[in-house]
Amino acid sequence: LGDRHTTGDGLLTFLEAAVLVRQLGQPLSELAAVVQECPQVLINVPVWRRRGWRTQAPLWEAVRAAEATLDGDGRVLVRASGTERIIRVMVEGMDEALVLKSAERIAAVVAETMGGPPVKQPLAETAAV
Repeated sequence: LGDRHTTGDGLLTFLEAAVLVRQLGQPLSELAAVVQECPQVLINVPVWRRRGWRTQAPLWEAVRAAEATLDGDGRVLVRASGTERIIRVMVEGMDEALVLKSAERIAAVVAETMGGPPVKQPLAETAAV
């Protein structure tokens, strides 16, 4: 839907659904009956700063591993909040335990790589001469 308009996807989804209801002549309740819901986990990970999150190689390795584990039976979404210093990790799929485990793994990588303030290294002590 985003390729046709810049409005939020919720409004566009509603309009598309309304068109479908009218075209098919069926109530939305009947059309929605075929939708299969699946478990979803959302973890908001506090981070020191959002900038640079897309360049974190360990994060994308964890995402690819989760996608491989889900084997096409789910999806993974990672994004920075637009207003808070958090990275949102969302995983959904048919196997609830696998979804939770995958989301927790990715969130742990985010927390490990971006979760705290940069550690200041102490200056090397110089020997007195």
